[in-house]
Amino acid sequence: MPVPLSRRNVLAAAAAAGAGLLTGCQASGGSGSSSPRRGGSARAVFPGAGVKETMDPHAQRQFVDIARHKAVFDKLVDLDATLRPVPRLARSWSSDDSARVWRFELREARFHDGHALTPEDVLYSLSRILDPDAADHLAKKSLSHVDLANCRAVGRHGVEIALTRANAELPTLLAMTGTAVVRDGWNDPGRPVGTGPFRFASFTGGREFTGRRFDDHWDGAAHLDEVHILSAETEARAAAVRAGEVHYAHEMTPTFVRTVEHDSRVRVVATPRSGVQGFALKTDRPPFDDPDAAMAVKLLLDRERLVDVVCAGRAEIGNDLYGKGFTYYPDGLDQRERDVAEARRLRPGGCCAEPACTTRRSPSTPPPPRTASRRPRTCSPSRRVRRGCGWRSSTGRRSRTSRTF
Repeated sequence: MPVPLSRRNVLAAAAAAGAGLLTGCQASGGSGSSSPRRGGSARAVFPGAGVKETMDPHAQRQFVDIARHKAVFDKLVDLDATLRPVPRLARSWSSDDSARVWRFELREARFHDGHALTPEDVLYSLSRILDPDAADHLAKKSLSHVDLANCRAVGRHGVEIALTRANAELPTLLAMTGTAVVRDGWNDPGRPVGTGPFRFASFTGGREFTGRRFDDHWDGAAHLDEVHILSAETEARAAAVRAGEVHYAHEMTPTFVRTVEHDSRVRVVATPRSGVQGFALKTDRPPFDDPDAAMAVKLLLDRERLVDVVCAGRAEIGNDLYGKGFTYYPDGLDQRERDVAEARRLRPGGCCAEPACTTRRSPSTPPPPRTASRRPRTCSPSRRVRRGCGWRSSTGRRSRTSRTF
């Protein structure tokens, strides 16, 4: 049967992770009915990362990791389609007037080993994320203002999280990558135990993860008996789609999209505004410590051409700020247009006239010609606020059969 796109199966994890495609092959054991029925298995394939892949939910960095972890673990909070925080293991939350002390009420949930979720599990998860010796814990920086010494359990289902400074966006930060709740004392990625819809069955880095349905999941049991999340390179993912060996393939190329978009067995799935890509300029050194130099590059770029050629038309033009189309993006912001004459006026000698603007190369490699920027691999630019970084685009559409633009 067609695999339904819901949080109760692995394809929800895949969809949350980004872009891909669905195939019309039936799930193993399916009857062909259009209504979800219990049973069968689903296979999803992602770009692999070899030995870097992990079942540690606090060290995840690859989309394939995120999909696997969403199958096994849950967070206190998640983000909906508009990037607003919504309840998961926390059924509700509130803060004091200063936004420095937050109270989260936990729902009734169980880990795969039968252990009931407690506030101590949440407190342990936070301390593990913030472990000063764990350099690979992704959320450590975003949650660095959590005051562990003053966090505490409140009754059987309440947990109080204290902060060293006010932050009205704590629920959103707890929904970010690398914030899953693990059992108190757990520290064995080889045997992951979570509260997610699938129990851990097996995992081989760079190859495959298998999860089996957890019937006591707090949000209801999944329809699938098993889920298989595979790792494969681009060509192998394409071959698996054509052969009907997988139900979902993540992050395919625009070229492959054109070859299958009229195939009735394949459905291309696009996630608007799910990714950004752009140029990076070092604004702490010449020439881009001069705002006119950065502006000149912005004005030189042919954004429409970048979308058409680099993104194969599967993107929309960014406008020099992150978050285009989402909440809090400024209304009425004029689209920056290409203006070569103005760029030349700002930088009469060219953006890279200074000797300090160099590229790293081997001694035997002749110097490249001086140009305004390196060859574009993005759809549009936007200036980053953080010192030392450049600017990125906000693309409108990342196709689940396209590259990550």
